[in-house]
Amino acid sequence: MSNPFNTVRFTSKDSKIRWVVITIIIGFTITAHQGWASGIFTIASDIHPKKAVAKMVGVSTFSGALGFRLLGLF
Repeated sequence: MSNPFNTVRFTSKDSKIRWVVITIIIGFTITAHQGWASGIFTIASDIHPKKAVAKMVGVSTFSGALGFRLLGLF
């Protein structure tokens, strides 16, 4: 019985093009995530008073880090 995923053979040129396309897609994905993350970080300064911004960013960062750490225990 043959493996159905081995039915198509790629030449080295096709393989290079495929990896270039994959790299470009990953690059666009990382760029979009960075844009989203920048927008999320500015929300704290948009909705909270000037004196509370540092405290709110610190609390949310600590909460995220703690949640990630607790998730690692499971």
